[in-house]
Amino acid sequence: MVKKAAIYARVSREVQTHNYSLPTQLQSCRDYAAKRGYEVVAEFADAHTGEEFDRPEFNKLKKLAGLIDVVVVHDTDRLSRDAVDMAIFNRDFLAKGTQVEFVNFSVDTATPMGQAFLFLQGIYAQEENAKRSERSERGKRARVKSGKVIITSIAPYGYNYDKENGVFVIDEEQAAIVRQIFEWYVFGDETGKRLGLDAIANRLSAMRIPTKHDIDGLKKTKKQYGVWGKSSVKKILDGEHYIGIWYYGRYKIGASKTQRVRTDPSEWVSTNVPAIVSRELWEAAQKKAKENRHYSRRNTKREYLLRGRLVCATCGYTFNCHYDDRRNASYYQCGGQFSFTSADRKTRTCNHSLRQDETEEMVWEGIVKMVLKPDHILGAIQERQAQSHEQVQTLTEYLRQCESKLSALEKQQSKVLDLYLDDKLPKDVLDDKLAYLQKEHELYSDKKADLEKRLTDMVFTDDQTEQVKAFCEMATAGIELFTFEEKLMVIETLDIKGIVHLGETKAADVITLTGYIPRIEIKKGGEFVTTPSMRLVRSTRCSESRQWPTPPEPIM
Repeated sequence: MVKKAAIYARVSREVQTHNYSLPTQLQSCRDYAAKRGYEVVAEFADAHTGEEFDRPEFNKLKKLAGLIDVVVVHDTDRLSRDAVDMAIFNRDFLAKGTQVEFVNFSVDTATPMGQAFLFLQGIYAQEENAKRSERSERGKRARVKSGKVIITSIAPYGYNYDKENGVFVIDEEQAAIVRQIFEWYVFGDETGKRLGLDAIANRLSAMRIPTKHDIDGLKKTKKQYGVWGKSSVKKILDGEHYIGIWYYGRYKIGASKTQRVRTDPSEWVSTNVPAIVSRELWEAAQKKAKENRHYSRRNTKREYLLRGRLVCATCGYTFNCHYDDRRNASYYQCGGQFSFTSADRKTRTCNHSLRQDETEEMVWEGIVKMVLKPDHILGAIQERQAQSHEQVQTLTEYLRQCESKLSALEKQQSKVLDLYLDDKLPKDVLDDKLAYLQKEHELYSDKKADLEKRLTDMVFTDDQTEQVKAFCEMATAGIELFTFEEKLMVIETLDIKGIVHLGETKAADVITLTGYIPRIEIKKGGEFVTTPSMRLVRSTRCSESRQWPTPPEPIM
């Protein structure tokens, strides 16, 4: 009877899937199977590190356990670089009648002696991997100390990377933009007005200045060509390499392999690179950033009832809270004031402000009238529940995946504990594996708790409905005498948000309120209720707008 076989190959990085390594592994496994008369029914290949237990293609292979007779792998370290994982993999396959065979390691993995040899081979591969990583890290640090630069992706904006010599070379065209960013931030634009991070990003976007990813041709899923973000500007202003100092070793890989952990500055290694701005200008930018953070904290002491809850219907940006010392008054200022500019870059076409006192008085008057009608609020809640049904399903699926991952981790922990109790494997190796599994378990437990909380927040129970009724009854008693804190509690409880539709004059402005209430359109001189709708304006340009919750990224 011809044995059925599946082939498994692995490389550490995705780029290696296109070079000599992966095809060679697959071909050697095919030749091995042909010599033994095996019928190859499937081939699997991963671009993942051998230290990972959870790999997409390997997970598919494991589903064939018991349905095939043999798994063919080029070498032991292609199966795993973790001795305990290798022992678990082999035991799981054998338990279902499938044997693992290696092209470069002739041993019967079904016998106790063969399993012992396989484990020792895993220990050797694990130690070699640790030594190789240590040698690589030591070599990189020595290279940096000798004046070379090591990067894993692309050079910072303003530089090109000379790979042959391992140095940064200034790109004068990009460097001019870097200097302009620092000057705008510290000294201001042509009118003398100092620009913040958002304003600089919007100015660069309006000028269609290509980002580093645009220049290097890297794919971006969200932003279009020439569109800058606040974080990109901040990264430039924070970069010490622009004054000639480059650091290596500021981050290391965390327990989850994809997590980056900031290291202690004592572990950093520095080298000199060409400077683009003066130290004086860079330090002035750091001082201004510190002042801005202090001002931001101080400014939050002012009481704004609708902070972060008003969105511009024209550009999609959130209205910022702003105090005008000259007028001695507070305003809600459209955050997109620099986003849509005219050809001369001076005439602002989305620069509207709302008086805080007038706006909050209008909004609160409308809320009071709705709170006095609890049936309207309960109807709005039911509509919002119906509209969020699809989102609830998505979050529920992510929760199921998270629970499945936790279950798999618990099974791995159980298997490792079995090996621990058998007293056949070194305790220190098992201890390390248990510690890693525990960290992974904690990570996914946190994700599970977050998803459960989000689902709880989105699904309204019968008890909560009764609480809303009780809240409305309580609120109607003396609501017009509420303090700021009590008003804020009402707004947060009803999740009030507003879309500001700018009219030809300020008197013609309309604010559409949404939340756990029917949609209300309010304007000066009165308000009227339209057909209930829970939809809020969404804009691809609005990175900071307060919007309805969106599903998380897939966790698997």
